[in-house]
Amino acid sequence: MRQHIVDGHHGRWIAVRLSDGGTDSRHYGRRRDAVRFQLHPTQCAYVRVPRDDMSPRAAAAFLATHRRLYAAGLVLADPDDDRELILPAGR
Repeated sequence: MRQHIVDGHHGRWIAVRLSDGGTDSRHYGRRRDAVRFQLHPTQCAYVRVPRDDMSPRAAAAFLATHRRLYAAGLVLADPDDDRELILPAGR
C-alpha cells in the first residue's frame, strides 16, 4: 500500500488478491472499473488507496475480513455497487 501512496495514487482503487495480497499493479478511478477489469473479481478485495498509510497489521486484518466474508457467501465484487466495507480502526 505504501508504494501506491508514494506514487501519488491516493483516492484511487486497487484490486487486492485474496490468495496472496498481490495486485495487478493498476490503479482505477472507480471501484466498478477495478472490479470489471479482474479475471476473477470474487477472488479480490477492493480498496481505495488512503492518503496517509495502512499498516501491515491493518492490511492483514482487511484481507482476513474479506476472506471470511467471501467464505460466508457474501458478494463484495458487484461492479454496480459502490458501497465500501468500513472496518473499525485498530487500537
